Amino acid sequence: MITRGFVENGVKTYITARKLEQLQQTAAELSILGKSIAIQSDLSTMAGLDALQMRYLKEHLKSTFSSIMLMQPGEPRLRNFQKQDGTR
Repeated sequence: MITRGFVENGVKTYITARKLEQLQQTAAELSILGKSIAIQSDLSTMAGLDALQMRYLKEHLKSTFSSIMLMQPGEPRLRNFQKQDGTR
């Protein structure tokens, strides 16, 4: 698993899934090896992607949020994300 390699090599790794129980189990297994953070989300919709991004910002970027706002004025969200069919 690619994620396992990241964690074993000291990378703070975020994982996500829809099923909370399986997500927590995987995060617990990975946390034995290093830093693994689980965020439950549904990435099949734009609303789910937006929710994941906002949760990530809250969890990870609390101390650097103002720096990001300076680099990307306005609402902090994924920009220009398009599906393969060209829709948002």
